[in-house]
Parts: sequence; structure tokens; C-alpha cells
Amino acid sequence: MIVRKSNSLNAFVILCMVMLLSVLLTGCQRIGGASPKTQSQSTTKQVSNNSSFKFYFGDVDQSAGIISAPVIISNSGKQDMTLVSKNFSLDIDGNRVKLLHVPGEANDFHVNMNSGDNWSNVISFYVGGRLSNADISRMKMIYTTDDGVEHVASNVSASKLNSILGNDSGDDSSSENTISSYYQNMKNYLKEQKENNSSSGGNTDSVNSLKDEFNDSKYDHLRTWMVVSYKDPSTVLIKVLNETNTDFTFNLNNLEFVDSSGEETKVASDYSSFQIDLLHGKSTTVVVPLESKLSKSNAPYQVKLLSDDNSSSDSDNDDNYFSTSATPYPIELAMNNATDYSSVFQAQPDELNDSSMQWGKGKISWSNDTLSISVSLSDVFSIKNDFTKYKLVGIERDGTKGDVESATDGAPSKVDNSQPADLKIKFSNLKNLKTYKKIYLQYGSKTLTRIK
Repeated sequence: MIVRKSNSLNAFVILCMVMLLSVLLTGCQRIGGASPKTQSQSTTKQVSNNSSFKFYFGDVDQSAGIISAPVIISNSGKQDMTLVSKNFSLDIDGNRVKLLHVPGEANDFHVNMNSGDNWSNVISFYVGGRLSNADISRMKMIYTTDDGVEHVASNVSASKLNSILGNDSGDDSSSENTISSYYQNMKNYLKEQKENNSSSGGNTDSVNSLKDEFNDSKYDHLRTWMVVSYKDPSTVLIKVLNETNTDFTFNLNNLEFVDSSGEETKVASDYSSFQIDLLHGKSTTVVVPLESKLSKSNAPYQVKLLSDDNSSSDSDNDDNYFSTSATPYPIELAMNNATDYSSVFQAQPDELNDSSMQWGKGKISWSNDTLSISVSLSDVFSIKNDFTKYKLVGIERDGTKGDVESATDGAPSKVDNSQPADLKIKFSNLKNLKTYKKIYLQYGSKTLTRIK
């Protein structure tokens, strides 16, 4: 239960600059500072000795200016209680930040806890840079109740955290509202739709609606994106936008990345016992450590989830893990050089999945040595162009590669996802391509679309 994200990057960057300036003025150079009001309030807080409220956090992970940690809160008192997202904060030397939030996105949550309940999750804060080990050693994670009393979390080892977690180990494979079951349900639903349409001659009356099938007319409104930065190749940023009417959980032990040679990489053991709450109408973002680094040389990677149905015999199912490719919105994975959240969802065309980009019909001007082509983006990513990486490739009659012409310039350099963009790509000389029956547009080594 963390946050919701949008592409309101200008507002986000301004907010980050203000936070960072506050930190520099107060002597802590690596963490975004809280507002003066928050800082002045922090000096009047009382630290709780309430033994019935237990707050723990485990090893932190960080990437793109975000710091995440698995947490557990135990209510061992006799009274029920409600956890409120706005009451969490991260403190370093008196400089405080709240849970990660991007303007325009909902991240708030309330958790009702009965007496004896445990609540576990992975929560995130935006700190505007990379924390040093010294910063982390001084870091305090705090929950402040409405009466102003602070509960400071105990930082414990992964083994201690897992022992506290106990029977609530995050193994939610039996739950019908897991991220795995969601993608399986959508995969099966689309398959049944296709079969029913075929057998009924296109009669849609024979197909159950989403409301009939899942008791949720917006059940297909869930999107998942993942980004691995080459700067932090052993950490994955996970963002889920849940615009359904259903709450889900993401068991981190059910996630794996499979490289081009079939090698599998899973979530590091410190986090794999935990699950992330995905509340309906909210967006959640966390950074999570992997058991090993993802490498550009081993790309592309497939994202797979552990199947809840061990009897599945799908062709892309290997040891009960399955791909989400046959769902309306497959999980998107990008690898880039982002160092801050403001650039996490900027990528070059060869870093995006084909389904993220829709290319129009290109037109070559032989007299001006230019290509005009439109592109639209269907998800959260924007394109950052390096036009020298665009190529036009002629294909010989036998299917082999012929002449290749590299671009020299072009515009625009950036394409966002708000509306289609018209690219004009300049080449030095295209005359050698004029006789080819087939011409393709490439970016680096990735083929984008057929031009002729």
C-alpha cells in the first residue's frame, strides 16, 4: 500500500528540488527534507513506550531516489485500531519525508486492525537521491498516531522479520485475489471469449461480461510496469495501477525474470516472503532487490508469475510459471539508465516492448532524404530519442539484409504518452534504398516497423 504515480513530472521535479534544497540547508545532503512545518512539529512529539503497538522494518532497498522496506505492525493490545498512510514518515537527523507520492495520484490508505492482528507490506519513501550507509544507520521509520505520539520502528534482520511474520508468510497462492490469479483469470477469460465467438458465429450474447464473470465491470483495468536501471541492476522498480473495483495482493515470491538463455532471476530472500497490497483505485510503487543482477547483454527478459493452477498446461508455462503476454495489458519491463523517478519511465525505443508503441505508415522523401512517421504510446512510458540510432534497412529478395542507412538528425527528441507525435528523421543519402521492395525502420538492433 504505497502510492500512485502519473506523468506529472514537472510538478514532481519541482517538489523534489524544494525537498532537496531543504535538506542542504539543514546539513543532511542525501535525503529530501520535510517542510518547515513538519520539522518544527517533530521537536514536540512524544515517543511512545506502548508495548501493545509493535512496529518493525527490515533491510532497505533503494533506486531512482526511492527507498523501500518491508514492514510489520502488530496490534497486541485489547483495542482495535486503524492505520492511516499519512501518519508514516522517514526521519534522518530531523529531516522528514512522507510516503512516496506523485502529484495527481492517490496513494492514501486506511487499514483496520483488530486486536491481535498483524499487518505486513512493503512501503516506500522518495528521498531525492541515494542514501549512504551512514544515512541508513541513522534513519528512523516512524508512525505517528493522531494524538501526536510517535512509534519508532525497530530495524531487524530478515530472519527476525520472517519469524515475526510467522504464518502470514506471504504465500498467498491459495487466495483468489492475487496478482497471479488476476492475470490467469484475464488470460482464461480472453481465451473463452475467442472460443465462444468462434463457436457462436460472433454472437456476443454467449460471452459473459466482466461483471458476470468477476463481479467487477472494471476488472480489466489493471496495469503493471517494471523498470530495472543499469545503475542499480539488482533492483527492480514495480509500479501497479489498479483501477479495478477489486483489491489484490502481489506475492513477491511469485515473480521471476527469465533471460534470453532461460536463466531465471527471482526476488531476493529478504523480500520474497512479503506481499504488496494493491488497493482498488490506487497506484503502488516499490523498489525490490533481486537475487542477482539483470544484464543488458542477456536481454530481453520475460516477466513470469507463479501459476495458482498447478495443473495448467499452457505452452508458455515452465515449472508452473507463466507469461502475461496473452492478457489485455501484459506486464511491461524496461531497462534504462534512470537515476531518479522523474526519468524512470523515459526510455529509448529499443528499451520498450513492441506493444507499447504504435507506429503509423512511414513516408520517405527521396528528394530530401527524410522519413516522416507517426508514433503513439499506449502506456506510462515516454520516448527519449537518439536519432543517430535510427536506421533504414533494405531487405534483399532472398530475405537477407541489404543496404543500411543511419540517420543523422531528427525531431522531436522526446515523445510523451499524451498524444501521437510526428517524427521527421533525416538521413545523409537514401538513394541506395530506392530500389528495395522491402524497407524496415530500426532503432539500434531492434526492428520497429516496416516502411515499404
